[in-house]
Amino acid sequence: MGAGDDQLTVDTTKTTLNATIQGGEGEDTVVLTGGGNTIQYTMSGFETVSLSNIETSSDTDTTISASNSEGIQNIVMDSTVNDSVSFVNMGSSDITVDANGETSSDGSLTIDNSGVLLL
Repeated sequence: MGAGDDQLTVDTTKTTLNATIQGGEGEDTVVLTGGGNTIQYTMSGFETVSLSNIETSSDTDTTISASNSEGIQNIVMDSTVNDSVSFVNMGSSDITVDANGETSSDGSLTIDNSGVLLL
């Protein structure tokens, strides 16, 4: 990724569940789509994780483990999230959440962190 503000879209149903993805300088965003699985990416250089088109036909919720991630400051959830999404192992990071639009009754967000959570 370059030195500017970059965006990378990752379909979680089509990538390795423990993939390494790396942003660069600037305010970078990784957009996660797909859902219905547990992912634990080794991720750095992305300040924002955006959730879009998260939906599954099964009863499997989406879990995102940040055990191997660093630098996440913002989580954005748009109206196309129709699954329960959990961020776990976020540590003591302060997180800002931005929920855009109204999701279906199936869309929810849980964040496991010991830092400040701003909505």
